[in-house]
Amino acid sequence: MIKSVTRDYACLFFCNIIKINCVYTLPMTMKNRLIFSLMCCIIVMSCSAKNQNIYVGCQDFSVVKTIFTKSYMQQFYEDILSKQCVEKFEDYFTKNCRIQINGKIFDASSFKQRMRWLKAHTKSIKVEVVNFFVSQDGTQITDAHISYSIDKKGIYRKVFVIQQSVLENGKIKFFTDATYMIEGGDKDLAIATAK
Repeated sequence: MIKSVTRDYACLFFCNIIKINCVYTLPMTMKNRLIFSLMCCIIVMSCSAKNQNIYVGCQDFSVVKTIFTKSYMQQFYEDILSKQCVEKFEDYFTKNCRIQINGKIFDASSFKQRMRWLKAHTKSIKVEVVNFFVSQDGTQITDAHISYSIDKKGIYRKVFVIQQSVLENGKIKFFTDATYMIEGGDKDLAIATAK
C-alpha cells in the first residue's frame, strides 16, 4: 500500500514538474541542474518501474493489447525521433493527438512536418531511455531519456528530456516533454523544438 501511494505521489509530482517547466523556462544554472537532477533521481527511484510490463488496450478486452516496456519506448524513440519514420506515426499516436514540446503545441499534421524538418536538419539522433514508468491503470507513461544529436552543421548536442503521455486505446493521445541542454556547441534547442 505504501509503495503504491508513493508511486502515485511521485508521478503526480513528476507531472507538475513537467507542467511548470513547459510554462516557465528556468535558467539552467549549475545549481538548478543539480536540483532538477536530484528531483528526477528521487522520482525515478520511487517509481521503481524499470522492468514493469503494463498491458494497455481498448475496454473491449478482445482487442490485442500493447505491451509498454522500456524496450517499447526505446523503439518508439528510434522510429519517431532517430529515424523520423513518418509512416509509423499512426502506430504510436491517435489521429487527434496533441503534442507539446517545450511549450510548443503540435497536432498530428504539424508534428509530421516537424519529423521531416528533423530529417532535413540532422545527421544523427540517438536516444537512450534512462527510466520508464506506467501508471497502475495503464493510462499514462512517463520517462526520462537522453538525446544525442549532430546537426547538418556538425554541432553536437546532448539533452536530457522528461516526458509524459496520456494514452487512449493503447496509443498516445497527449504527449508533453521538457528538454534541458546538458552539452552542446550552442544553446539552440531547435532539435528538440522545431522553430
